[in-house]
Amino acid sequence: MRAVAILLATCLLGSCASASHFPPSLLAAVEPCSYGDGVPVMDDFRSDWYSSHLRAAGEPRLGQGAPAYQTGGVGVLRLTWLRSFDAPVIVRVEATADHRLKLVGKELSGAGGYEPGRVARKVERLLSADETSHLTALLAETRVLDLPPVEDCPAQADGSIIVRADGARWIIEANGSDGYRFIDRWSAEGPVRALGLRLIGLTGWTYDRIY
Repeated sequence: MRAVAILLATCLLGSCASASHFPPSLLAAVEPCSYGDGVPVMDDFRSDWYSSHLRAAGEPRLGQGAPAYQTGGVGVLRLTWLRSFDAPVIVRVEATADHRLKLVGKELSGAGGYEPGRVARKVERLLSADETSHLTALLAETRVLDLPPVEDCPAQADGSIIVRADGARWIIEANGSDGYRFIDRWSAEGPVRALGLRLIGLTGWTYDRIY
């Protein structure tokens, strides 16, 4: 993937973290692993890759202080869906002053593993009471925001190393009463995929290529 290779070269020169959309604490965090020395929650390469798409979408940073409002335990919640060969999709839900949830969905013209492009289409609307109830119920039932930030353990018991090729990154961020949360999965399954699909569904957009 040409653009990702360019980002890697830039990171090796030490210029990735300055424009990061993520809190500096993520770059220092390590998730315990059954084998090896643990898994970095974030590194300069992924920070720059993800941030380049968030910047192209004009998205705010979510880890800078508590949100002004909360509804049903949700202050702000965001999915960044980066598919290697397909349009990046970013869906943000945030509480409003009148105790409702507002959805902002953006699809970019590029591809998740290449250049992000520009905002190709956008939807912005208030969620209905039913939509809000279903979303907050899903968060409560799955406890998805309590999952470890990363789950990949690169060193396995047999000494092999996991190498991720093409696929999709499903990145969940949240900020609310429990502080900032970050969850990053490759071609997600389980609660992360369920939440991601729920957020994508709220945009009204449909996709044939879900991976």
